[in-house]
Amino acid sequence: MFSVDVSPDMNMYTLLVNQAYDSSFALCEFIDNAIHAHLISKKMSPLNINLDFYSNENLESNMRNKIVIRDNGPGINRTLLEKALKPASKPVTKGLSEFGIGMKAAAVWFADEWQIKTHPLKDNNQYTCNFNLNELLQKQQSQITVFDNICSDSWTGTEIILIGVRRDISQERYQAITDDITHIYQRFIYGDNPQVIITSSYNGSPKTLSFTPFSPLTLRSPKHVKKGNTVTAVGPEHLWKVPVDFQYLGERIHGFIEIKETGSYINNPGLVMFRHDRVICGIPTKKYLPPRLFKTSNKHRALRVYGELNLDSSPVSYTKDRFTFDNDEFCDALIEATQGLNELLSQADAYRANINTPSSPTSTTPIHVPAPTQTPPPIQTPPTSSAVPVPTPGLTPYPSVTPYNPPAPTKIQRSSAVEIKLIELNSQKLCRIYHSLCTVSCAEHAVLVYVGAWSFFETMAKLLGASSNINFPDFFKNMMDKWQFNREDKKSAGSSLAKIHEEGNLNKHDSISFNTNAAQLVIHFQVLEKLIIRSVDEIIKVKCS
Repeated sequence: MFSVDVSPDMNMYTLLVNQAYDSSFALCEFIDNAIHAHLISKKMSPLNINLDFYSNENLESNMRNKIVIRDNGPGINRTLLEKALKPASKPVTKGLSEFGIGMKAAAVWFADEWQIKTHPLKDNNQYTCNFNLNELLQKQQSQITVFDNICSDSWTGTEIILIGVRRDISQERYQAITDDITHIYQRFIYGDNPQVIITSSYNGSPKTLSFTPFSPLTLRSPKHVKKGNTVTAVGPEHLWKVPVDFQYLGERIHGFIEIKETGSYINNPGLVMFRHDRVICGIPTKKYLPPRLFKTSNKHRALRVYGELNLDSSPVSYTKDRFTFDNDEFCDALIEATQGLNELLSQADAYRANINTPSSPTSTTPIHVPAPTQTPPPIQTPPTSSAVPVPTPGLTPYPSVTPYNPPAPTKIQRSSAVEIKLIELNSQKLCRIYHSLCTVSCAEHAVLVYVGAWSFFETMAKLLGASSNINFPDFFKNMMDKWQFNREDKKSAGSSLAKIHEEGNLNKHDSISFNTNAAQLVIHFQVLEKLIIRSVDEIIKVKCS
């Protein structure tokens, strides 16, 4: 038996409770350590990691509000265990384990009490210890006892049990966490021969995490040119993908950026930024859509532009959920160094799956496009529109006799990123309002939806500390200035908030006027997604402080 000094001052640990983690990235600290040790050991067989979640309603009372992280890796020998239990003791080998405080910080963020058990390779001993923050503070102790026992078990690896988890583990929260982890470790778990197999369970019901790319195919099409409200295909087909390889702040950045054949505002994470094959940012719930590249999140670029960049040596935040460089400067350097990227972004702006049709979905004038001949015949110009550009000779366009006119949306699109944040906030009112807004038809219940949207933003403003003498559009304008939103995002968000405020008040207070359709709210909520997520993050910080 031996003792380990876990100083510095134990009160430092109380600060870790309020650090800027979320559940998914906090759990990644334990997974990072397991994969890091596995890679160093150069073990050929895949690493198995089990994540077992137990809610406060679990049938076994002694298992309630626990998370168990267990792997079959090389374990932690005595020397490394002493370092692992001391804050800021950095690992010798660079990789997924970065700062030497991740395991302790994440464990204390989840719970005041946690246990560790490890059986190292080529060691007859199994080491166990218990960390109880409240007990250590009460006794003014800075040492914990590690027990070493002879172990004949064939299992090697590490098991960590988080006891009395502060935030209840609901089924929805469990699903959100495992979805995030699936994307964060996509390169490790993807394919027929994965390096890592991650199995999770909720109250005993297991599943193996499996990654599926949101859209596997790269767009192959001619260049699309938009003039006015008309899009025309020009020239031969291109594969819309560019390689990326340049130096930024003295470190190599490499990968690719492409346009996907099939787009998705919900599933496209934007740029996926890897560090040692682990995603730092760019997952569906935390998209990386820097405005310098993507403009605003509801533009065409965010629908199809996708990239994977490797930044193994670039600095990250200690929570490992973002890079610490300036996003605008990084994007400027990326655009300048990457040949063809500007052309690719222009194609993403102009591209329409059904070309030679007006890009505006509200147009009702049909356009007749003849098949190209050796000498293209003149195109008859509709009396109410400008001339349509002539397709390039030799290019076979997609003929269309009706304008591009998709069905109008009828419901506010549910955002998993917003839902996860609202669940983490644990505001029953906001969760209920948002659920109702995404359930009720904007066409059939326009008055209810507008009043609900007004109530949603009014409640969120109050939770952020808005006084009664300021309306929520003005309040959020001030907050966006404080949070340093870019000019375009502030403009579009401010416009949407003003319209929601105006229409909500009209439907609440006017004795005669009311809305007969609320379809525009679908767009407003897409525009405001970034603001909602940032606002909820700030409310959580206030509640935790």
